Parts: sequence; structure tokens; C-alpha cells
Amino acid sequence: MLPSASVAPHSQVVPPQPPKGPLPAEHQVIQDVFNRLREKGIVATNNPAVKQRLEDLSMKLEILYDKLREGKIGANTIGGLHEIVSAVKAGDYHRALQLHAATIGSGAFSEMSQFMPPVKMLLTTCMQCQVFYN
Repeated sequence: MLPSASVAPHSQVVPPQPPKGPLPAEHQVIQDVFNRLREKGIVATNNPAVKQRLEDLSMKLEILYDKLREGKIGANTIGGLHEIVSAVKAGDYHRALQLHAATIGSGAFSEMSQFMPPVKMLLTTCMQCQVFYN
């Protein structure tokens, strides 16, 4: 019988990720509005589950921001996102949700499947909590 030796797992040091570059200037408003809305929702809600849901959106929205940085989103989807942001800035969540649905219906689902559900969750959560951009 062989003696059992405890083997320490090799720990690998993961190098820190380099800082991400800025979004293209014309799309910075998307990040600014969604992040501000998310932060205002976190501050406004007393419900721990809603607060956690909004905090978790940060990583999911980062997928959208990465795709914008890399230029991997089509013109129709980008146009829809800008229209959604305009509706949010105007305080019209119903219109923002209509635009969300229209954007999904007219774009390539594969390009937006990772970030449009979190955008909808942000919109519906803030609408229910009566959290507005301004």
C-alpha cells in the first residue's frame, strides 16, 4: 500500500486584467445612463433581492460595453440602444421597453442575447421601483 501524500494544489497567479479602454465617444451615453440608472436603483430600494439583482447587472452590462468597445454590435442594435437611452432620459419606461422589443425583433439575436435581457431587467426593475434617470 502506498502512503497517501497530501499534495498541495498548484496555485496559479492570474495576472490582473489590463484596464479597458474608453467606449467610443458617441456610445459613452449608453454606459453613463445605464450605470447611473443602476446606481440610483441600488440606492433607492430597500428590498435586498432587488438590490442584489441590480448589483449583479454590472457584470452583465459590461458585456454590452465590451462589445461597443470592440465594434461588435450592428448599426440597427446600436440605434435601438440609443433610442432606449433617449426614452430613459425622458423618463418614459414604457417607450423604452417598446423600443427594447423592437430592437430585439429587428436585429441579430445572436449579437444581443448576452446583454439585452439585462437591459430589460434594468428597465423593468427601475420602472417598478419608480427610479428615474433625472
